[in-house]
Amino acid sequence: MGDVRVLAVQAPRMPAYDALKYFRKITESAASRDVDFVLFPEKWVTDELPQDGSAYLDLMNNISKLSREWGCAVIPGSFPLRRDGMLMNASPVVLDGNVAGFQEKISLFRSEIGKYVPGNEINVFSHAVKFAVAVCYDIDFPYYPKVAIRKGAELLLNPSLIQRKFHDMWHLYVAARSLENRIPVVSVNSLSEPFGGNSAVSMLTDAGDGVFVNLEKLGQHEVSLLNIDIDGARQLMAARVREDPGIYSFTKAERSP
Repeated sequence: MGDVRVLAVQAPRMPAYDALKYFRKITESAASRDVDFVLFPEKWVTDELPQDGSAYLDLMNNISKLSREWGCAVIPGSFPLRRDGMLMNASPVVLDGNVAGFQEKISLFRSEIGKYVPGNEINVFSHAVKFAVAVCYDIDFPYYPKVAIRKGAELLLNPSLIQRKFHDMWHLYVAARSLENRIPVVSVNSLSEPFGGNSAVSMLTDAGDGVFVNLEKLGQHEVSLLNIDIDGARQLMAARVREDPGIYSFTKAERSP
């Protein structure tokens, strides 16, 4: 398999009527169309989007066209998406020109509680490699990649929206989830203030007697092309799964001194 190529777009935040023009501009000016994945941030489109509304349908038609023409998977970030009467923070996953499914945010952040309905399932998709999508805050929780990996995921994509003052904490989470599970993670933020971009990709190096995590920060580059070594990560991940007992609680007797 070798490397997979991810086009990371730190899209500024904007209303839906500007998002379609922005998407066309960015993808038409991309230096390379030889990519496996295109990834946008969380909620870079600021409007609530009804699933049957023209703004959402027009945007998704263009995203589907790009996926078909480039032969890539497109994760267009997440949207405040009203589906089946519920408002969810949802990330569509577009494969081969079609919406293959959605990943709804499971762990809602403070301001989202009471506004959005949380998701209840971690989905794994396949394009070039098996991958999962963790929407922003979901990356904070150790269960997420563990469940995704046991479902076959080999790459974790993380559309995010992180304020600049929390970048150091966010990067720690990305590196930790990558290192503890031996899975590459690509986390993409918006350039708009107070978020400030600085997206991160976490990759792994096998030192023979241990593993190093390498966190590359994307600074203020609006578009970055990333090469992810999947073959190396796949071997490390398989070893980690064998080592992980999957036991995360103890009986009262076991806790007693």
